[in-house]
Amino acid sequence: MDENVVEQNQEQQNQTETQEAVNAEASAPATTTPQTKRFFLVCGLDDDINQDAQDAVTRMGFEPVLLSPKSAADPAVFETLAGCGPDDFAVVLLQDDDVASRRTQFPKNAVLQPVPEVVFFLGYLTAKLGVSRVFPVYQPKQNFRKPCEGLPYTEYDKVGRWRFDLAKALKAAGYEVDANRLL
Repeated sequence: MDENVVEQNQEQQNQTETQEAVNAEASAPATTTPQTKRFFLVCGLDDDINQDAQDAVTRMGFEPVLLSPKSAADPAVFETLAGCGPDDFAVVLLQDDDVASRRTQFPKNAVLQPVPEVVFFLGYLTAKLGVSRVFPVYQPKQNFRKPCEGLPYTEYDKVGRWRFDLAKALKAAGYEVDANRLL
């Protein structure tokens, strides 16, 4: 009879230890791998501006995912865009690569604008990431049309002031940025 009591106590102790282990596992904080912050750089057709922007982004320590009108034809680009997360950031370079006008008024009232693929990337990334995580940069031209009114556009300048505005926007979005690397 004593053996029975010892066995029952042993079994009860094992069940208690098992239950404690299950409870401890359930109350432990979940270990999730942090999402990698991706940096999208949407380029137009002006290679000089594209290179300047890519240089600024890499000097700040980012490896950008490059999107261009040419890459828009690749189905893999849309898979990449579909995987955008809330921690990602995008710079969209709006260049005067295209001309728009009413057929009856061309070329008299022609307006410069970005190519449609860049406008698509701007709209998609703004919808997916939010306005605070998209940084549209435009070329200041007399007849340049900004595709989406209401967005906070930054003017591109060859001196590079726009780079420091980008650094501020990145800091506001939670990125660690050393603006001194831009000098």
